[in-house]
Amino acid sequence: MEGELKEVKILRVLRKPQGRGFMVTIPKEIAQTLGLKGGEKVKVSLDQRGRIIYQILPT
Repeated sequence: MEGELKEVKILRVLRKPQGRGFMVTIPKEIAQTLGLKGGEKVKVSLDQRGRIIYQILPT
């Protein structure tokens, strides 16, 4: 899987209001590249090296 990863940008993790969780804001240019419009379902995985991997699920 190492060969499939491409570093695109460094993102900042923010605490959601009222401390109920965390969120990541994806820059507009990355969202456009991925074709995101809002409301997509995303699968989140954590590998053995502690990397977070987001996979956009088909609608």
